Amino acid sequence: MTERAKHGDHRHARLLRPFFHDDEPFALNRVSILVYASVAPSAELPVVREALESEDPDERYYAAQAAEFVGQLSLVPAMLEAWKRGDTIHELETIGFGLSDILEPELGEIANQVGIQDTKPPERAPTPDDSPGMVWLLESRARRAREALEDPAPFPGLVTDAYETLRAKFGDDAFVWKAEPLSVSKVVSSLLTAAKQGERGIGGYLPLRHRLETWTGMDCRPFFYAGEPRRLEIVAALESFVESGEIERYTPGQRYFWGHPVP
Repeated sequence: MTERAKHGDHRHARLLRPFFHDDEPFALNRVSILVYASVAPSAELPVVREALESEDPDERYYAAQAAEFVGQLSLVPAMLEAWKRGDTIHELETIGFGLSDILEPELGEIANQVGIQDTKPPERAPTPDDSPGMVWLLESRARRAREALEDPAPFPGLVTDAYETLRAKFGDDAFVWKAEPLSVSKVVSSLLTAAKQGERGIGGYLPLRHRLETWTGMDCRPFFYAGEPRRLEIVAALESFVESGEIERYTPGQRYFWGHPVP
């Protein structure tokens, strides 16, 4: 299926949908959702929204990563709801930073608030059979949930405001990264800046490498060795790519897979 997509045939993306629930072999669900987001035609991206609304927390979590990569503004509300349903700081941060990556030109107020969530109401009220400690816990959680209604966490409002601003500017179906239309040129520029400024470690490079390699088909394996970026190789490869003029054929706001536009 991916080999067909590399040549511009995206008709078979839905074959991946049944695997969104399977974690055997290892990480099959995550890989299936991420690949789907890379190759699925735009008309089939509501499947990602369905995954964001799943009762399976793993499926929601991986779908949020996929939605971040796609960057379609129409997926932002479902990402925000998935964030609200998160139960761990890992979920809140991963989904929250994904929203920031779409909506903010750089880490800002949205990113600063990703881990602050309103207290959720308890699933039940205390009963006569509960221990004093359990009664206190349930009542305390109910009280904090009521207080949150009067003074809600800022994250959802910040996300909604940024989403509405970008939706008014670009439209709900637009594909956005860093508050601007998806852009191969911007990814290349970001990678060049990181390499030329001597950024160490691979954490800042890997998401950019993922986008560049997926969108253009460029072999980025030489960019790293033994877990470290090879900055001279990165600069040489990207400057050659720019000088060749190849970068000019990539239209901002258009999704690509291995150099071909995704319909």
